This record gives sequence, C-alpha cells and structure tokens, in this order.
Amino acid sequence: MALTTKETKFHIDRNEELKDIRRVYEPLWEEIAEYIFPRRTGIGYKPSPGMKQTSKQYDSTAELGLNDLASSMHGTLTPTSMVWSSFKLRDYRLNQVKEVMDWLEICANAMTTARNQSNFRSEIHEVYLDLSGFGQGCIFIDERPLYYPGFNGLQYKS
Repeated sequence: MALTTKETKFHIDRNEELKDIRRVYEPLWEEIAEYIFPRRTGIGYKPSPGMKQTSKQYDSTAELGLNDLASSMHGTLTPTSMVWSSFKLRDYRLNQVKEVMDWLEICANAMTTARNQSNFRSEIHEVYLDLSGFGQGCIFIDERPLYYPGFNGLQYKS
C-alpha cells in the first residue's frame, strides 16, 4: 500500500524531530566511543580516512571489559547451543492441547533454524556491545532479498 503525500510528509517530519532529539546525545555517545569503543567513533560525522581512533585510550581495559560483558550477555541471554525461544498463545487453554503444543514447537524450531542460518549471532553481539557501552541497542529483522522463489531466510541489522 503506497503512502499518501500527507502520510509521507508526516513520517519525514517525525524523522527530523527524532533526529533533533538524538543530536543532544551524540556528543556524549562520541565521547564514550572514544574511550571504550573506538571503532564506533564518528557518531554524527564521518571520520577522515587514516584518522587515529584510539588517542584517548590509556589502555585497553575498558574496551576489553565491554567485550567481556557483551560476550557474557550473548552467552547467557541468546546462547547458540540451545533453544532459548518458544511460542505460546494468549488463550492458555489452547496451550494445553497436544496438537497446538506440537504446532507451536514446530514453529519455534523453524524460527530457530531460520535464525541460526542468518547473521543473527554477529548482529546480536553488536547489540550487546551497544547496550553495554551506550545503554541502548536496536536490532532490525527483515527477509533476505529474493534470489530464489519462496522464503530466502532472515537478515538482521544492528
């Protein structure tokens, strides 16, 4: 469904409002990045090629701590060695029906398989780095571009 001109203008204006709110925090995020996450410097600007990004780091303690915390969160919250998500219906009575339980398990297994065949692991680790370093993180999920007829898998972006 195509958006009308009025709806498009609303979304563009809303995007600008949100950017204005974000601009207040960009200097703080940049300062944090300079100390603990140097490869993320350039928040709000494009760094020059060859620019030294670690000039404010005394040593790598903070950066290593950030990676350790993100790795711990990854291994605890979304472990790759086990199924950590499942489905339930709102109507708790339906969740007791064996056929419904079997169907939900099939769906959960299909979702786990699709997630494991995607770039989820690397992108969720980036989210945990953002959460640990900046206090917020976001992940976007979409279907991979169509190369073959049917479902082509999932694609994540942090």
